[in-house]
Amino acid sequence: MADPLSLTLTQFTGMFVQAILFGILLVTFGFCLHALFSYRGRWKRWNNINWLMVFFTTLTFGLAVFDICLNFYLNLKAFVLLQGQMDPADAFSNTSKWNSVTKSALVHIQALLGDSMLVYRCWIVWNRSFLPILVSLVLWLAATSITVWFIYLEVTMKNGLVISAKLLTPAITTFWAITITLNIITTALLVYCIWRVELNNKSLRSTYSRNRPSSLGKVIRYVIESGLLYTLFSIMTFITVVTGSNGPYIMGNADVMIVPIAFNLIIIRTSRIASHSESTTFAGSRVSGALAFNPMSLTKDNVTNVTIEEGVSVIVTRDTQIDSKFETQLA
Repeated sequence: MADPLSLTLTQFTGMFVQAILFGILLVTFGFCLHALFSYRGRWKRWNNINWLMVFFTTLTFGLAVFDICLNFYLNLKAFVLLQGQMDPADAFSNTSKWNSVTKSALVHIQALLGDSMLVYRCWIVWNRSFLPILVSLVLWLAATSITVWFIYLEVTMKNGLVISAKLLTPAITTFWAITITLNIITTALLVYCIWRVELNNKSLRSTYSRNRPSSLGKVIRYVIESGLLYTLFSIMTFITVVTGSNGPYIMGNADVMIVPIAFNLIIIRTSRIASHSESTTFAGSRVSGALAFNPMSLTKDNVTNVTIEEGVSVIVTRDTQIDSKFETQLA
């Protein structure tokens, strides 16, 4: 049965979807940089800026810009430059060309970057312990290996085959299956860790404060929503590949944009907790803004101070035999 989604249709649809998502990305990128470089209306000092997050935000945005430019060139070449010389569908079908290989590689690389930052956040939140993220780390390494395999297959292909061809389908389906699994597991670990801290905090609050929405509760919701956004798009991509349609041409354009959008939203929304929430004091603890803690040893007896500072980091100070401070970064 012929695919109702022709290559020409999927290319134009993909460009339309990509243009809409790029507009959203552009807005979130600006707000994200503002959150990273400023705090409560003032510019941060250079040593207080989270340069890793700045680098990752800029890198994923740059790859998205490069992808939309490459997509424009591919369509320009197929419908204008090669007009009369080659059918547009044949131009898109030749996946062994450098531009087609680069276009496909960008989708996988962007997904790997998003997954790596998710695993990094989980590692930080779990007090830099590798044991909780071991499965996620193995899955990420497997996805990286499959990406190398996929690129090798595209480069060495001798005849023009579309993305959903039988030769490439195992690599693509395996990659997205791993990506979906990794996102679900790692997001669940993140949420569980923060929920444990929130549960302990709840027992320390007064009855009045206990009924009010907490900052950590909001952070849990933000993490789930952003993770769900990317996971849903990954599932849709997986379905289009398994069904053997030309849908991956549309979803590939969307996935490159969704990764930085989901990442930026966490930083933007958690930073607003610090900027707009009022300070709340409970049982010797003061919450004034966003997220850092040592979840491994947070108990009712040793918690003395929880400071949420930037919406992107949480600090927990605890009294033990040796007073220590743990600072981690969620975004």
